[in-house]
Amino acid sequence: MKKTWQDRLVVYWWGIKQPYDEHARAEVGRISTIALLFLVLVEFVLLMSLTFFDQQWLGFVALLVLVAAMQWVAMGIKKAGLTTIEATTNEMSTVLKQLKWESIRRGLVFGVVIAAMIVLLDASKGDFFWTDPLWLGGVTGLVYMVTNYYARKGEIKVIDE
Repeated sequence: MKKTWQDRLVVYWWGIKQPYDEHARAEVGRISTIALLFLVLVEFVLLMSLTFFDQQWLGFVALLVLVAAMQWVAMGIKKAGLTTIEATTNEMSTVLKQLKWESIRRGLVFGVVIAAMIVLLDASKGDFFWTDPLWLGGVTGLVYMVTNYYARKGEIKVIDE
């Protein structure tokens, strides 16, 4: 089965380590569809409320809902067993090093995405400061990086040689 660029993006973003066959594709599609429907409905209500009632804290709640939907998909994929990493005891140091660099990349991407969303929210209401989005993006990226590393480290299954 040839992977499309969308398949490669899903495998990279969600950290799928098991074979990405038709069963895995269907499971990821089911989980993602449920989370996307939840996200679209809640974000629509929150952003429309933000527009009508001019309550700025609703923009922050919208960001939290986005993060919650991403975590929902990640937990569903983990529960399906698609992110389990199998390694022997001899490969353990190499696998941990790969996990470390993968977590750093993911944390940087997540921090940049959060910072960009905050910049867009600030620009839409007229206030624009670079320090707040960079600081918040850096902190959330760092937290995501550390939690991603330790969560993925717990998914390693040591197999016999």
